[in-house]
Amino acid sequence: MAPVVVPGVDVALLTGPLVLGYMFGYCLYGILIAQVYIFSQLFPRERFEIKAVVYSMFFLETVFTLFTTIAAYRQYGIGWGDIDTIFIIDWAWDPLPALNGVLAGIAQSFYIWRIWSLTRIVWPPILIGCVMAAQVTISFYYGIVVSVEGRGVDKLFALSPEITVWLSLSAVADLLITICLVQIFADRKKDVNFDRISGLLNKLIRFSVETGSLTSATAIIELILWLTCRQWNFHFIL
Repeated sequence: MAPVVVPGVDVALLTGPLVLGYMFGYCLYGILIAQVYIFSQLFPRERFEIKAVVYSMFFLETVFTLFTTIAAYRQYGIGWGDIDTIFIIDWAWDPLPALNGVLAGIAQSFYIWRIWSLTRIVWPPILIGCVMAAQVTISFYYGIVVSVEGRGVDKLFALSPEITVWLSLSAVADLLITICLVQIFADRKKDVNFDRISGLLNKLIRFSVETGSLTSATAIIELILWLTCRQWNFHFIL
């Protein structure tokens, strides 16, 4: 069967990144299931608040994955061959910006609380909290505007400044969290003379750098892809 041809449009550059995004999303959701299971087995007596955060995020990620599955099926299943599916955002995408913002906000709020509990210093949590709250607010605003005014791709481009600010704030929040955690553990290490505790702090620093840098790099790459080639869908991969 010959590929669909739209004059002046490279269809593969629009649909291909979405396919990869869906696939990576399912892969990460599978990892999340394993993580939640391990958490439930290793920490059965964990504090109620921590359990609430873990299971709330798992529930919201499940809802998020459900809506992306509906969107994928409607575009590549019942919408196969329909050119409009390329240029019209499906209704299943409507709740995703808000869910995206809420999930990021919950994760960042947990680290904000962790930074506060480790330092008892007010201004870093407040600074990161303001950035987090702003990106959550913009994610809701974007989702509402697109849902109300129409789901055409032109609406997506019309909101380019808002999306740029949203992605920028998300990356900034992740970077600030990583920097704060690494600085906290590095300062604690200076005050410790025991090799065993020093080794534990080294592991915590390495863990913070590895996980934080991965999250921050993903957010930054997504922002770069949005700024440099927003006419295609490369940013959806991440």
